[in-house]
Amino acid sequence: MKEYDVKIRETLEMSVTVEAENAIQAREVVERRYKDGSYVMRRDSPKQVIIPSAFGLIPVVWAALLVAPAVSGGLPEILQNLTVALNNPKPGNL
Repeated sequence: MKEYDVKIRETLEMSVTVEAENAIQAREVVERRYKDGSYVMRRDSPKQVIIPSAFGLIPVVWAALLVAPAVSGGLPEILQNLTVALNNPKPGNL
């Protein structure tokens, strides 16, 4: 069997502000700065990690607050009261 080299490309995006006479010149400035290493795009930059985490955390906390009053009776009571909690989405209203 033969071996092949296959390229994998990941696309990252970043927006930068530069001063220029027109859009073409602005693009040239950014390209030059990118090539000389002035702009480094990282997959793990804080902004890229925090935003998805926050969007995932909000529904989990909200759901926990809705279900918390029903926890004393175990899973059967949680399931029974879940419909009531979802129809009245204010924490503690069961």
